[in-house]
Amino acid sequence: MTESARCRSCGSEFAEAARYCSQCGARVDDRLPSDPNSGGARLFCERRQLTVMFVDLVGSTKLSFDLDPEDFTSAVSAYRDVCVRVVRHWRGYVSRYVGDGVLICFGYPHASEDDALRAVAAAWELARDIPEVSLSKSTAARSSTLPRLRARVSLHTGLAVVGDVVGRDSAESHDILGAAPNIAARLQALAGPGEVVISEATAALLPPTIQLRPLEPISHRPEMAAVGAFAVTHMPIGLIRRRPISLGTFVGRNALLESILLELGTEREQVPAILVCGEPGVGKSRLVHEIITKNAARSIKWIEVACSAYGLMSPLHPFKTWLDESDAEDEAISSTPEASGDAPDGPTSPFDRRRQTFGKLQASLLAHAPNVGLLVEDLHWADSTTLEFLAELVSATEPSRFALLMTSRDQLSHPVSILQQLRVETLGRLLPGDSAELARELSGGKSLSAFELAEIVGHADGIPLYIEEFVRAISQYRSAAIDPNRDHIPVTLRDSL
Repeated sequence: MTESARCRSCGSEFAEAARYCSQCGARVDDRLPSDPNSGGARLFCERRQLTVMFVDLVGSTKLSFDLDPEDFTSAVSAYRDVCVRVVRHWRGYVSRYVGDGVLICFGYPHASEDDALRAVAAAWELARDIPEVSLSKSTAARSSTLPRLRARVSLHTGLAVVGDVVGRDSAESHDILGAAPNIAARLQALAGPGEVVISEATAALLPPTIQLRPLEPISHRPEMAAVGAFAVTHMPIGLIRRRPISLGTFVGRNALLESILLELGTEREQVPAILVCGEPGVGKSRLVHEIITKNAARSIKWIEVACSAYGLMSPLHPFKTWLDESDAEDEAISSTPEASGDAPDGPTSPFDRRRQTFGKLQASLLAHAPNVGLLVEDLHWADSTTLEFLAELVSATEPSRFALLMTSRDQLSHPVSILQQLRVETLGRLLPGDSAELARELSGGKSLSAFELAEIVGHADGIPLYIEEFVRAISQYRSAAIDPNRDHIPVTLRDSL
């Protein structure tokens, strides 16, 4: 073989032109370059920001003495099954089992922009689901008192190397190396049974709706003295909150803003439906904030809802959140057949129930004012029922009474996109001059040097969110006297990058 590669699954060599491994049948997409100096090690590994979770079963040693070995095995197996189910639901990855402990990571192999939030949500759910684990009937028959399983959960966010970092003949296929898993494991010393403890780095990435209690550092370990720790005391049911909008100088979008305001303020024959598309962090929320703020003087009552990555399988998910915040609307929607469970007179089909629900929700929206505007953010996460409702709402509403404003990361193929009156505006990145102006505004009273300004503009690449985070990071580095030659990508951006 003139040129060869190694299969990631079995480590066997195969020809470069091969489409499948001749030993295990894996696709060539799963191959790895061979390295004669690797000593048989698989070389596929990545440097990632991970939120690492460590779950430990409380009192496992005593439990192993109290139970028959087979019963103890069944208990540990049931506990692990709960861990796998919950972690997979929140898009985490079980790296390995360490005795009765479980090492889990969020951010690998698939990264999300909110991995820290997903990890803490999974940890909170695990701390409450593990005590509900029921042992088998045979175990119950042999044991006079069934133990109530409890776990300690700890998390830390940081950089690590993850992947095939072990030898080919090792039983571990994916490992995590670096300080992150060690810190996550050490933090368990601060966790009580059924408690979730997180590091300060993880806490910095969470929304303020999650309540935390500061803990004393681990004093007997010098390497942990600088690691701040918090116990999670309350996790709200609605995890999602809108990212705080930076209200600094509005730059580079004035022409588009005036154009949209003109369309919303003129007499019209069709309901104005405007979709603002753009990549994450480019300023879609900032633009719509300017639109609804300036339109407030034009007697438009704006109703704001947001789709969520956690509500893709929940019909009308953004409107459920809105209705929960309004007693009148909540009462209206709860009277629908789907919500109350009361069957109307005569047989009804699913289509009839859907039409009744759409009709009541439409009436609730339009009851607010003579001229109503509906803002729907993050349409790329909308469930199919929400998309159908928006399309019907635009088609069935009087143009003089209603306006629809939406944001999305891309122009998806869905019922809303085929509306004839839909106006799609793509929001691009800021020009270098506008980026510099925004950076200077965000720095406040702390002036930026020419070098710092050039670095921010160059690294942020015209994305306002990146500009904001880099300016904040520079301010923190100044106060902490950190070596400016180090890699200082803000921790808030690493998951997105």
